Amino acid sequence: MEDSIGTQLRAAAQARLGAVLRGKWRLDQILGVGGMATVYLASHRNGSRAAIKMLHPALNVDAQTLQRFLREGYAANKVDHPGAVRVLDDDTSEDGSAFLVMELLEGASLDQLVRDRPMPLGEALRVTRLALEVLMSAHANGIVHRDIKPENIFVTKDGAVKILDFGIARLREHAAGGTTGGTLGGMVLGTPAFMPPEQARGRWEEVDGQSDVWSIGATLLTLLSARRLRDAETVNEELLLAMSEALPPAASLLPGIPPSVAQLIDRAVAFDKSRRWANARTMLDAVRAAEAMLATREMDTVLSAGGLVPPLPVVVTPQPLAAPRASSSPPLRASSPPLRASSSPPALTPLSLATRPYSSPPAAVSAATAGQPNPTRAILLVAVGALVVGLVAAALVHSAAVKRDAAGPQPTVTLPPPPATDVAPSPAPSPSALPVPSAISGPAPPASQAPPASPASASATPRPAPSATVRPRSQAVDPLDQGRY
Repeated sequence: MEDSIGTQLRAAAQARLGAVLRGKWRLDQILGVGGMATVYLASHRNGSRAAIKMLHPALNVDAQTLQRFLREGYAANKVDHPGAVRVLDDDTSEDGSAFLVMELLEGASLDQLVRDRPMPLGEALRVTRLALEVLMSAHANGIVHRDIKPENIFVTKDGAVKILDFGIARLREHAAGGTTGGTLGGMVLGTPAFMPPEQARGRWEEVDGQSDVWSIGATLLTLLSARRLRDAETVNEELLLAMSEALPPAASLLPGIPPSVAQLIDRAVAFDKSRRWANARTMLDAVRAAEAMLATREMDTVLSAGGLVPPLPVVVTPQPLAAPRASSSPPLRASSPPLRASSSPPALTPLSLATRPYSSPPAAVSAATAGQPNPTRAILLVAVGALVVGLVAAALVHSAAVKRDAAGPQPTVTLPPPPATDVAPSPAPSPSALPVPSAISGPAPPASQAPPASPASASATPRPAPSATVRPRSQAVDPLDQGRY
């Protein structure tokens, strides 16, 4: 709530616009007015731009406060982390006002981002994680921020997180006579809504890294609820509540929040320091675990709903097999060389598989969705079945084509007619008793081995014995055709 003091501070800041500091920096625009200083957008005479932070005139009268402001301005540079805003220079203006030259950031602070609506849980956890990484580096270098709040956490246009105002809490402690929640001439110094109880009570020997952990937990709770954490009508009442009462449980302010996230926040803002996260690193590990849990939970929801984007059905398109090539050679005769099967089968046109790349879902599936049918798996099984059927059919067609080409046209063999004889024909012998042609079985046996003639035939007029017709070697029957005769 802006009171008359705030109005006066803004009016004094507005009066400085257009002023040139040390003949180099021109104050072009007010970026923000706080309880301790005003931040301006400034242009250097060489064309570069920066943010200039100037102490209010009322705080420049004390030499010790002025010196501490200039000294504490370098705390951010000692953090040694890109998430801490850099201080480029420091000086005093012609009227004795101290100022710091800092890097210019483009984006918005967290209090601006949640002014109209809460921040999504995933983004709030991401911002908290990046802020804790900066605080962990600061604590490792012996620096305690002591003024963490949404106003002092900045998100740039490219999503980076920057922490502002390192060391200002020390200045507020000194200006308020040892109590950051005190007043100076009616001006409230500090932000009671984000003060841990030890800091609100002014017990500075107890303020340490766990105090920053409390403040970052209260900031996360504010991002998710977009509301004041305590119901107080004045700043002093809110300060009194910070001294004496714990914050309400996160689940009461955020119905439906995952229990693990609620426990993370409740432990961060525990009234008793012994129940708080021990340091920024332990809270950072808890935030990372919450992010992983949230990602798994969202994936389970997607899987139970059937997937983000249903995959295209697998389509198998078999191509027609190449037709056997017609033989241009004339039909084989008995004198043709034996036909041999081709050593290489006809080429097959490969099957084309038109499908969309498929990525299997994560192995972690919740118990609630484990028993539900998976449409993606059913589609994949149907596609694989269609592929197997197509391949089997192609193999059968190919095998039939190979056998047909190997058989080819059947050769024909013509035997000469038997010679005429006056001997009465004897009953036809069985096929198995037929004489084997001499071209296959060899020359006829000699006359000395001929069987003796019967008495009936001896009285008959002798006739010359029929001679077997011997084929030349060039007309020999193919041994493969012996079983046909």
